Amino acid sequence: MNKKNIFATLLALTLFSSIAYATQDIQVIGNMPIKITLENGTQKIVQVKRLQTSPQFKARFAAQRNQRFFRAMSTSVASDKLPDSKGVGMNNVPVLDQGQHGACATFATTGAIDALKGLYHDKAISQVCNMALGLTVDSDARDKGGWAGYDGEDILKQIVQYGYLPLSYQTTKGCGGLKVYPLNDALRISEPMSIAKFTAHSNKSIRNKDWHSLASPYDAFPKSANAATKILTSVKKALNQGKRIVFGAMLWTQEGGIGNFGYYGDVNYPDAWVMTSTIEKDMTNLSALGGHAMIIVGYNDKACATYDDNEEPRKACGLLHLRNSWGPDAGINGDYFMTYNYFKHMLTEASVVG
Repeated sequence: MNKKNIFATLLALTLFSSIAYATQDIQVIGNMPIKITLENGTQKIVQVKRLQTSPQFKARFAAQRNQRFFRAMSTSVASDKLPDSKGVGMNNVPVLDQGQHGACATFATTGAIDALKGLYHDKAISQVCNMALGLTVDSDARDKGGWAGYDGEDILKQIVQYGYLPLSYQTTKGCGGLKVYPLNDALRISEPMSIAKFTAHSNKSIRNKDWHSLASPYDAFPKSANAATKILTSVKKALNQGKRIVFGAMLWTQEGGIGNFGYYGDVNYPDAWVMTSTIEKDMTNLSALGGHAMIIVGYNDKACATYDDNEEPRKACGLLHLRNSWGPDAGINGDYFMTYNYFKHMLTEASVVG
């Protein structure tokens, strides 16, 4: 099947997710295929969650647009008495690739644990096995056990309860009928894997002490100015302690993109998410948004992303350094950036791993 037909198939495919936020402010109503541009100029299809926001969410967001805190785009951001910058990297864990599945939260969470525990090659966590179990333990299987949705907090809870299987188990014995991750086959997922079979071989070394939540996906959104600042400060504190943060954020997916209009690295394509006036305005009336999970591996108060806003050049300072799961050719060697301002607006969840 050629790329054109694959994209048409993805557009026609509806994969529903079971994430139902307790406040009903944000609901996952499926997945959507998005084309991204890689470093070599070619395009790639990835999947992001399709989010729908409540009227209450839109009203609160509209009210917060007028707050000076949220509208500050290029002012000083260092007021927490922490170092200006910190990076923890990924402990030599390679960039992962979720392919054409909406498995971002699974890849972000397992990638963060791999980095925490130093799990490499055949000892790394198998995403296939984790999601095959997810098909069994998920109370509402519309998100396909993580193949088409889910959130990091629930995946962490699942791994604490049932453990994980290494890649060596997947490649030799298979999980749910798969020994190889179906990178380029959006229609193929595993069969369910029984709890008994999974736990008979799983590694149960991940404990509740290895993670904690900073912002639950079941909380109300958007966050207030004070709450958003506290979460960002907690993120920076965790990084200074050598920890990583699995987080989810809303993406502006109008016009078939992912809303990353900022430029930070020495590249000729956008590599940073910035909060533009267009995104701010549309957040109050959009019928759907995208959602994506990544890992925060660093920050820099003095780093700035440049962008055009209504044909005027702008600069937004204060950047988070992110590890993505769209392969090593996406972003800058697999990494992206996000302004503090965007993070405060668009955060949906955050969990510290470490």
